[in-house]
Amino acid sequence: MNRWTQVILFALVALGTRWAAGSERAARELFRDALVASGAAASEFEGTLQRWRQQLEAECVEDHVQLFRFLHDRVLTGDYQTDCSCLDETLRTGNYNCVTATILYMVLCDARQIETTAIAAGAHVFCRLAATDADVQTTCSAWFSQEFPPQFDEPRRALTRAQLVAKIYYNRGIQQLAHGRYAEAIDLFNTSIHLDPDDSFTRNNRAAAYNNWALALADTSEYASAVARIRRGLTYDPGFEPLLANDLHVHQLWLTSLCDQHDFARAIDVLQRAGDRRPDAAFFKQGQVEVYRRWAETLLSAGKVDEAERIVNLARELLRQTSTTGST
Repeated sequence: MNRWTQVILFALVALGTRWAAGSERAARELFRDALVASGAAASEFEGTLQRWRQQLEAECVEDHVQLFRFLHDRVLTGDYQTDCSCLDETLRTGNYNCVTATILYMVLCDARQIETTAIAAGAHVFCRLAATDADVQTTCSAWFSQEFPPQFDEPRRALTRAQLVAKIYYNRGIQQLAHGRYAEAIDLFNTSIHLDPDDSFTRNNRAAAYNNWALALADTSEYASAVARIRRGLTYDPGFEPLLANDLHVHQLWLTSLCDQHDFARAIDVLQRAGDRRPDAAFFKQGQVEVYRRWAETLLSAGKVDEAERIVNLARELLRQTSTTGST
């Protein structure tokens, strides 16, 4: 999706429900937005809603139970698959997950003027009927055949339609993350967060994407790029523990590499910059002392006594400053 398409989508979808739930216009809007979020061309499925509407009228399908049976008999004809996150895939194969099933049930209810709301419980999504406040687990084909439908204990959150569509971006981001496509994953997570800033799952997974990306870069000795990803991730989530821990870990690897190359001046500069960014982390001050030690030893081994003495004095001054700061 290019930048301008995203800008237009944000301007439209972020308005939430632009048309009243339980209307044919709302059905078209939700159906289209979900296809766009899936990365699909809405034109490919242009006649789908019209065909469903004709079938519903021909078969006199009116109430929410009949619509649910229509959904599972005619649309969700494949298998439940947790990674089936794109609406176009569901429409082509009949496979589904909780997001695509909920979207399609809400679309069908809209077409018959039945108002619904999407509900999130943890990472799970289902539907609630406005008229009765009854929950519908859209992935369970036998839901209305059960005398005592199971209930879920997770905290529940009502979703706007924009927030429901955000789940598609989130799920697509999870798939990209699993395949190590970090930039693509982060882009999808950012889109999801734009539409649903309250979703902690997406924010945590965006931070995890930056963390995993940094570690992958460190594995190929691209330490500067790895640190840049960590810094970016921490701007979004300053308290994300894996990022904080790996900030130290990647710097340790980088410093070892620089010292092995006798690039001590750059190692000190790297540590000073990191220490300015994270004054709470003693590692960066301690690391400078260790670099100065190795630097001085290298100079002494080369017979450069005066230069070694200068480096030792720099280390002493740093220790003095650290001691003074710690005692205030």
